[in-house]
Amino acid sequence: MIAAQYSKAPVIRRARQLSIVLGLGLGLGLGLTGAPRPALANFDWLGHVELDAEGLSSKDVTKRLDAVNALAKYDIALTQPYLLRAVGDGDDRVRVPAARALGLGGATAVVPAMIEWLTDPDVKIKQAAADVLGDVGGPDATAALTRSLGDSDSAVRIHAVKALGAIGRRGAPAVVVALIPRLEDDKADVRIATIAQLEELGDRRAVIPLVARFGDTAPEARRSAVRAVGRLGDPSAVPALIRLMNDPNEDVRTAAVGSLGVLGAVDAIDALTDQLTTGSDSYRQKVAKLKLAEAIFKGEYHKIVDALGGIAHHLTDQYELQRLGHPFYNSRAGGGEGHLEVAKNIYYSHKGLAHMVLALKPFGCMPSTQSDGAQSAVMSHYKDMIFLPIETSGEGDVNAHSRVQMALGEAKNKAKKEFAEAMEKTGLTMDQCRAWVEANPASKKPLYDVPHTKGVVGLAANFVHHIKTQMDATARVN
Repeated sequence: MIAAQYSKAPVIRRARQLSIVLGLGLGLGLGLTGAPRPALANFDWLGHVELDAEGLSSKDVTKRLDAVNALAKYDIALTQPYLLRAVGDGDDRVRVPAARALGLGGATAVVPAMIEWLTDPDVKIKQAAADVLGDVGGPDATAALTRSLGDSDSAVRIHAVKALGAIGRRGAPAVVVALIPRLEDDKADVRIATIAQLEELGDRRAVIPLVARFGDTAPEARRSAVRAVGRLGDPSAVPALIRLMNDPNEDVRTAAVGSLGVLGAVDAIDALTDQLTTGSDSYRQKVAKLKLAEAIFKGEYHKIVDALGGIAHHLTDQYELQRLGHPFYNSRAGGGEGHLEVAKNIYYSHKGLAHMVLALKPFGCMPSTQSDGAQSAVMSHYKDMIFLPIETSGEGDVNAHSRVQMALGEAKNKAKKEFAEAMEKTGLTMDQCRAWVEANPASKKPLYDVPHTKGVVGLAANFVHHIKTQMDATARVN
């Protein structure tokens, strides 16, 4: 399946072309452009790496640091042995940047050293180790960071919380279980950091523990918990949120109004309506009006969708998109809808809704160009993502068509593999599937509703799982 994004904005053709030329020149000059261009295919990259690595043997700490910074610009496959050597340097000014470079490169070989650093008496070394382990990820890193959640220093605990959150966002939902106990931490800063990560992860298992923080002694923790619960989208929290509309802290009361509007339940709409008739402050009344309008619009739209048989999609939560895109593209940056392009790529790929995301930009604009740059960081976090930005007017029909065909080839292979896995997992054959379809004519209708199986993207693979479910249900009845 393919998710397509369509971006429209004022034409800033000349600025875009200039940014591409400057970016390409800078990338070639610093060796940052990934695979070598054809003209540089015979360039001696390894020779240059070895030359820069000679600085690691200097007695001058500045020269060793310069060597680490130079090595960090190359592909990690070429520099890993030298950077690992630098991790053992006796000076923190050298070994910490070396470890960070290895972490950003996803070098799992640095994990044992970082686990050892977590026991270092220096708090800053432990913080750096947690950050690197969060960048690399993996079972060993996750286990070590989970142990660090009990560190005696609150700053180290905060770094461990954020690192586990980063690992969780790359497809390790088990970290939620490790993070939840930190909601009871004796330091408010740690509790607030944990709430932020649970909100980012979007796992509803955190809703009940977060509701328990509505009674937190720190107003900022209460406000953060209220906002997180709203964005997690669980209507069961509505009664608790209604009670918080009388919280002594104004920020908490306003956050409660906002979350009730996001949830949009009937009880929430009634509570927001009451806010408009009470003598509450004007700002909270304005928020209540906006949230009430938002809830009513969303509710009416979904009623129409359901009445039409679910042939259209329900509205995507804009607050969730903001939460997903903000770490990569600041949602407060003005101009265009850049953070939404980034967010949609993450949303459709990470939520198992598309094999590939195509961003179509017929007119070209600077915010879209900026978001395309941010997509590089996104794709480094989500390794299996297939993302293709296309600007038809700037690239030409032939070039655009060629690029799309290449990306579609990758997506097609993923879909085929997923379909084969569905057939193997269900134990069905093609003849059995065809026989079931013939016995159930309604399944031939173009608008037949095929349920979504968690972790399965393609319609064909989902249909196989659906057939298996229906066949099992029929067998139980008989």
